[in-house]
Amino acid sequence: MSASILQLRLGHIVVGPFFFRFCAMRHLVTLLVLAVTYHLGTAQELPSPLTWIPLGYSIQEYDVSMVVNEPSSRSMQGENRITVERLPGTADTVLMLHLRGLVIDSVTVNGEGRTWTTTGDQSDWTYHHRVVLGQRTVNARIDTVVVYYSGVMTNEGGSGAWGGVSYDDGVLYALGVTFATPYVSATQHWAPVLDHPGYKPQRFTLRCTVPTLYRVASVGMLDTIVDRGNGLHTYVWKHEHPCATYLLTFGIGTFVAVETTHDGIPHVAFVQPRDTANAAISLSLVPRMRRTFERLYGTYPFEKVGYMSTTKGAMEHQTMIALNTQIVASRDTVNLVAAHELAHQWFGDLVSPRDFRHAWLTEAFATYNESAWLEELFGFTRYLSSQRQNATQYINAISRTEGFLTLEDFARAAPSSNYPATIYKKGAVVVGMLRAVVGDSLFYGALQSYLRSHAYGNATTADFFASVEAYTGVDLSTFRSEWVEQPGWARLDVHHFTGTEPAVEIRQIQRDWQPTWPIFTTLPLNVTYVDASGTTVDTIVSFSQGPVVRIAGARSLRANVGSRAAALAEVVRTTSVLEDGSRNSLEVTPNPAHNVITISLSGQGASQADVVIVDVSGKTLSRHTWNGAPLAVDTSLLSSGAYTVVVAIGGTQLVASFIVEH
Repeated sequence: MSASILQLRLGHIVVGPFFFRFCAMRHLVTLLVLAVTYHLGTAQELPSPLTWIPLGYSIQEYDVSMVVNEPSSRSMQGENRITVERLPGTADTVLMLHLRGLVIDSVTVNGEGRTWTTTGDQSDWTYHHRVVLGQRTVNARIDTVVVYYSGVMTNEGGSGAWGGVSYDDGVLYALGVTFATPYVSATQHWAPVLDHPGYKPQRFTLRCTVPTLYRVASVGMLDTIVDRGNGLHTYVWKHEHPCATYLLTFGIGTFVAVETTHDGIPHVAFVQPRDTANAAISLSLVPRMRRTFERLYGTYPFEKVGYMSTTKGAMEHQTMIALNTQIVASRDTVNLVAAHELAHQWFGDLVSPRDFRHAWLTEAFATYNESAWLEELFGFTRYLSSQRQNATQYINAISRTEGFLTLEDFARAAPSSNYPATIYKKGAVVVGMLRAVVGDSLFYGALQSYLRSHAYGNATTADFFASVEAYTGVDLSTFRSEWVEQPGWARLDVHHFTGTEPAVEIRQIQRDWQPTWPIFTTLPLNVTYVDASGTTVDTIVSFSQGPVVRIAGARSLRANVGSRAAALAEVVRTTSVLEDGSRNSLEVTPNPAHNVITISLSGQGASQADVVIVDVSGKTLSRHTWNGAPLAVDTSLLSSGAYTVVVAIGGTQLVASFIVEH
C-alpha cells in the first residue's frame, strides 16, 4: 500500500504513525487492564440473534470509512466512528460489537486509546468484542468510540456462501444475512457493529474510497464524491433513518446509475454497463409498484428507491436492494422479485423484527405482496391463483424437504435454515387467510396501523397481532396459535351424501396422519356447490364448531376453489355415500401435477365410470372411461392452474380438485 493511502483521512481522523504505534502497544496495555476489562466486560449479557434484552445505551450513528484499493482482493482498511448514547439512570459501561474475519487494530473512546476483549466461539453467535466505555454514570452521556480495523472481507462460507462480502462479475458487494450460520446477520463481515436487528442505529454514513474506475452504491443518499488525488475518490453516502444492521450494504463496481424521479422520490439502479437498457425495461413498473404499496400501506418511508445488480441473489437492504443480475437482464416488467424486495421496505425495513425468531413478519408479507402486485395488475382472480400456487407448493414440495415448521421461532437445523421457504410460502398464504378472516378494509387498515405504531423500530409476533386486534376488534389468539405457532395445514375428506336428501360433509382428517396438529377452527375455506334450487353457490365455510362442516342440499361440491379466498388446505379424498350406506371414493395423484395425473376409484360400483376433466369455468376439457384400474390422464397440455375431476358412478357424482404446475 502506498504512503498516500496510509495518510488518507478516514472520515474524521487521519490514520498516521500514531495508529501503528498504538497497535504495537496494544498487547502490553491489554495485560495491564485485562482484569478490570474482564470484570466490566461481563456485566452485560450478549443478546443472541433469537433473543432481545434491554441495553444501557443506544447507537446513534455508525460512520464507517473504508479504503478498498482493489475490489477483487476484498482487502480493506476501515474505521467505524460509533456515537453511543448512554441512557439516564443506567450503569452499563460495555459496548458489544461483532466483527468476523477482519482484525481490530485499535480502539479509542472519546479520543483516548482503549483496550478491548474478544470472547465467544467463532463457530457460533457468541463471538464478539467488548469495549469499556468508562466510568458509570446516572446521567445521559454521549460517547464516541472509534474502531480501526483491516484485513480481507469474508462471507458465511460453505457451498452457499451467500451472506457477507463476495466478489463476482466485477462487483464487490455485501449481502446482509446468512442462511446457514448461527449468527444470521452478516454486516459483521465488513464493519464492527452490534449486529442484531433489535438495536438499530439512528443514522448511518459510509465513506468508501476506491480507484476512480469504480462507483460505490449504498443506503441513503449520495452526499458527495471527494477527489483524493492519486487516482482515488471517496463516495460519501448518508442515511438519515434508523436501519437494522442486516439491512446495510455497499457495492463497488463499474456501475452505470440509471436514475429517474417519480412523485418527487428518486429511483436509481446501479447496474453493469451491459444491462442499462435491460434494467430500464425490467424496472419500468417499479414506480407503479411503489404507488401500489403506498396505497395499501402508507407513504414510502425512505429517501430513495434503489436497486443494485449483484450475482448471488436478491436482498432488501434499506433503500439499496440487491437484485440478481439475471432478473435485471430479464426484461420482465412484472418482476415479482423486485416487488417482493420493494414490499420489504415497509415489512422488514420500516418495521424490523426485534430478533430473528420473528423473521416471518418480513418474508411472509413480502411474498404475500407478490400476490398483491399481481392483483394490482390483473385482478383478484390472479391474486387467488398466486396464493393457491403458494399453498400447493408449500404442501406438496416445501414441507417434504424442510419438514413441518412453525412460522414463529421455527427450527433452524438442516434441512431448515435461517430463512426456510416455509416462512415465505406458507407465511404468504397465512397472511392472505388473515385478510379473508377480517375482511379487506379492516385488513389493510390494520396493517397501516401496525406500521405506524412501530415505524422505524421493531416488532414481535405478539406486537403484530396486538396491533391488528386493536384495530379490527377481532380476537385473533386462536388464529395465531393455529397458523403461526403450530405446524401443519388442513387435510380434507369430502363426503357426498346422495339420494333424496343430498348433503356434503367436509372433514378435517390431518390428525389421522399427524396427531399433534391442530384442528383448524379459523380456516376460511372457499367452496362452490350446487344447492337444492340448482344455483351455484360460492362461499366460505367455517370450522369454528369442530372438525366437520355439513352443508345440507349441496351437490357437486368443490373445496378450496372459488372467487373469495385461498386457504392452506388440501383435499385428500372425496367419498360418495349412498343411501344404503355404501361408499365410493375418488383420489387424484399427484397434486399438484405436472404432465400426468392418476385417478383412482374404490367402493361399490367402481368397475366402470365416466370421467370428465373440467376447468374453473366448468368447461369440459376431456372425457375418459374408468374400467376398474387406475386411470392415467395426460395433463401436459393443460395450462398451470386449478382443474376438477368429475366422476359419474352408481348414479352419483364424485368431484376432486387438482392443480397443474409447469
